[in-house]
Amino acid sequence: MAEANAYAALTKAFSGLGVDENLFISTLGNWNRHQRESYRVSTPGFFKEDERQFQRWDDQHILQLRQEFLRLKVF
Repeated sequence: MAEANAYAALTKAFSGLGVDENLFISTLGNWNRHQRESYRVSTPGFFKEDERQFQRWDDQHILQLRQEFLRLKVF
C-alpha cells in the first residue's frame, strides 16, 4: 500500500503546473531498480516501450511539457 501511495505522489509531482522537484528526487532516490521499473510500467502516459523493449519517456509528452514551460517562462 505504501508503494501505491508513493506512485500516486510521484505522478502528482510532475502533473499540473511545474514539477515538485524535492518530492521527485527524494522518492526516486530511495527506490530500487524493481520499484522504478514497476512505476514506468504502471504509468503508460509518461513512458512507453521502444522497439528494443526499452522503457523511455514518451516524446510527445516531453514536447508538451517543454511547450508548457516555455509558455510560463514568457510571463
